[in-house]
Amino acid sequence: MIETIKEEEVKINTKSGIVGKTISEIEKEFQVCIVELKNLSDRAFVFSWEEKPEKSTTIKPEDEIVVSGEPLNIKQFSKAASLN
Repeated sequence: MIETIKEEEVKINTKSGIVGKTISEIEKEFQVCIVELKNLSDRAFVFSWEEKPEKSTTIKPEDEIVVSGEPLNIKQFSKAASLN
């Protein structure tokens, strides 16, 4: 059975091990593609999505990320993002 590519929105937990990593590090480690980033801590307008964020962008606590990839990879990423 071939798994299809899907997209999912993931909220980063404050104490997650992903906090402090760059988008390129996360994409390599989890084999996913980050397509959108909502950085709630740095934005004056918290509802504006930053489309196609730069690969050097650092993930911060409480960020919301839209990630695409194979369902198993997204599941592993989501689990790591929510770890306390």
